[in-house]
Amino acid sequence: MAAGRPHSSHSNSNIFSQGSPPKGYILVAEDNPDNQLVAKYILNSLGYEVDLVETGRQAIESLAQKRYDIVLMDCQMPEMDGFEATHQIRKDEESQNRHIPIIAMTAYALKGDREKCIESGMDDYISKPVTIDVLVEKMNKLLRDDHEKLSRSPGETVSDPESSLDMSVLAELVAVQDENGIGLVDKLATIFLTDSPNRMEAIRQAVDADDSAALEHSAHALKGSCTIIGAKTMRDICYELEKMGSQSQFGGSRETFSRLEDEFAQVQTDLSKRPWKDL
Repeated sequence: MAAGRPHSSHSNSNIFSQGSPPKGYILVAEDNPDNQLVAKYILNSLGYEVDLVETGRQAIESLAQKRYDIVLMDCQMPEMDGFEATHQIRKDEESQNRHIPIIAMTAYALKGDREKCIESGMDDYISKPVTIDVLVEKMNKLLRDDHEKLSRSPGETVSDPESSLDMSVLAELVAVQDENGIGLVDKLATIFLTDSPNRMEAIRQAVDADDSAALEHSAHALKGSCTIIGAKTMRDICYELEKMGSQSQFGGSRETFSRLEDEFAQVQTDLSKRPWKDL
């Protein structure tokens, strides 16, 4: 077993010392201190309480002692790696009639890695270094039902057919904001508005050069950002361009990019109104 920090409650952030209850409990199984720090910082900023362990065996022991909402599992750890640990966790769950979401973390974004993670019993996959937008996207997918219950009363709707933004997505983000006022949605909107023009330009250049690999990569990256902020139509157009890149089919790509530009302009307008302040 690797020497070092025990899996402990003293690793939790001070944001809970003010009496504000955590949004949930996350177990991070990761043996690299830098990666531990990044994951813990992001999760604490989202309002979650975090416990850290360094091996797959420690993860299994922690799950036997405490109920967590989700596990972030490094694939490569000493003593017992994430794949073996997940296999054992799923075996133990058979008698417990429950399923804890497990997101795999790996340093290598290689083709087939996600499939290997899913086959081992993990629910999703994220490459390191962990970033807030990708992590929120993955967690929202796995915890969507809980977030919707937190954000809205029964029967209340947040849909606005006239908006370029999916208000239910923004409501989920509002729900995980720290009650003391950490402006997660404001920060994500600022990041989106700052980064997206460069990503749009990368897509434009890929379309102009008929560069399939660059188009697939750039459209996929922007699609992820659109998903996080709830830019639903813009996300779908990015997916169209991503498929064009993956299939090296550029027919209509310029027209599709023109649609993307128009939609991006609308998203910029709608984000500037900060509609999440009314949620």
